[in-house]
Amino acid sequence: MFAGERHATRGAAFALNLRLQQLLWQLIDRIPPEQRGYLQLFELTARFDMKLGILQHIVHRQERPPMLKEVDIPLHRPVCGTFFAIDDGNGCATVLLAEEY
Repeated sequence: MFAGERHATRGAAFALNLRLQQLLWQLIDRIPPEQRGYLQLFELTARFDMKLGILQHIVHRQERPPMLKEVDIPLHRPVCGTFFAIDDGNGCATVLLAEEY
């Protein structure tokens, strides 16, 4: 899962800068291949920390097998929205806005 070509839909490419797209793929890559589900969900929101400033908060989850991780990274312009990453089983994975699903 998620080992072949990687793409972003037009909506996801517009909403997510390249750094965030790469971060989402890295979060998927950190899951051992045998534990990766074909559907990954990312909920992005903004947070503020007195010491770190503006943060991009990412909730990363999958249903099967169950997994939930949260990450905060400093980012000047955080994105808010829900994104999916889907592996089609034929060597192609796509990140997309939830509205594009």
